[in-house]
Amino acid sequence: MTATAATLQTSSNLPASAWKQADFGTLTKIGAVSAALAYAAGILTVNIHLHQLGITDFTFARPKLILTGILVLMSFLLLAFFPLCACWEVANPCPSRQVVTKGKIVVVFLIPFVALTVAAAFLCFRPEPGLAQTVVWKFLERFPQKNYFAKAVTTFELAAISYIPICLAAAFPFAAARLLRRASAVDHSHVVWRSTYLFAAVALAATPLLIYIYAFALIFYPAVSISYGGGKPYFANFVIADSGRCELQQLGIPFPEQRNVTDSLPVLHESDVLVAVLLRQAEDQKNDGSWISRNPVVQINKSLITASKVEKVDQDGTPPKLIPMAECISLPPSNGTTPAIGAK
Repeated sequence: MTATAATLQTSSNLPASAWKQADFGTLTKIGAVSAALAYAAGILTVNIHLHQLGITDFTFARPKLILTGILVLMSFLLLAFFPLCACWEVANPCPSRQVVTKGKIVVVFLIPFVALTVAAAFLCFRPEPGLAQTVVWKFLERFPQKNYFAKAVTTFELAAISYIPICLAAAFPFAAARLLRRASAVDHSHVVWRSTYLFAAVALAATPLLIYIYAFALIFYPAVSISYGGGKPYFANFVIADSGRCELQQLGIPFPEQRNVTDSLPVLHESDVLVAVLLRQAEDQKNDGSWISRNPVVQINKSLITASKVEKVDQDGTPPKLIPMAECISLPPSNGTTPAIGAK
């Protein structure tokens, strides 16, 4: 009797152990898929941002890409969560649950739009938009004066552009539920039709996210600090080797006092092989500051940099003027010969 009870107790514990193993395996798969999705979202965000600046960088082995992807995905999920849940309740009604009223639907759809409007206002209602925020500059350049009306219109336009993928993501449950019903109704022998319906459902889920990534990369990514996975420029001085100072000087990079240390340069992007900095065309400067969108970008090979000093992080500033292209200016000779070690 005791052996039988022990056998029953052991067999009753098997499902719990198997469940724990299955649960751990499921969590591992979910973590791997989430990391891959964040990495892909980070690659798309960074390269879309660099493309508008004219920078090409195919260095993919960077931890920042995962942080950027998490930033994009979390912001998208936070904005689309309540509209997505409300539309899912409407698409899949249940008698035991409370019916979602029209007033609740309006409220849950207004929450993300208000959040995007506040974020866009933070970009527009400033003395000047930040560096590398080319979309904000281009929207404001349409108005002859950068008054409150122009900034308010630009704010609502940017919020509306970012709000479009949220609405698409909220409408996804209606089409997805219909496609899933059709996939379940199809006979198992028709594998092609089942795969088609499932592929269409996945495509509907990915389309709003891709649109949001594109809008986020152009509008909000340049305003987020690099500490949180964003692309906000920071200012730094670089010590250039003697062999490369002449070439960079010909490109227009300023070297104060004709030393090997550059002026304070806003860094737009940094990878393992290059540093992209922003300069300013003096002849294109206007009183309203609209020259920002036409600033030249210079890419410096990291092999020419021997040292660097970061001056400003998470602060706005003005890029230095691009010096005219001219012949290299030699460094002034040192005073006399270098004394030997131990010489007085």
